[in-house]
Amino acid sequence: MPEVDSMRFPAQPIDRLESTQADRTAAAIRDLAYELAGATDRNLAVDVLVYATGLAEYETSDLRSYAARHGLSPEGFRKQVIALQRRLGLPPRARQVRHDN
Repeated sequence: MPEVDSMRFPAQPIDRLESTQADRTAAAIRDLAYELAGATDRNLAVDVLVYATGLAEYETSDLRSYAARHGLSPEGFRKQVIALQRRLGLPPRARQVRHDN
């Protein structure tokens, strides 16, 4: 998907390219869509996204449950979460600051 790649990695930070909140929101949505569209295992990609954004805190599933669901070790799942957070510029979740780093 070369056309998507060109949108994904702008030459300058988004805040310098796009000045309005709507443009930044559109860029964030584009980045999320890129992550999900490029995933070979979309179920895993969605679970990583849910966990990385903190939405998982509203469920009863923990990191081990998410990892087991996909046949991964907890460490393997956690690494995917951290990589996604870095790619999307998401802050670490509160528990990650204490336990994961």
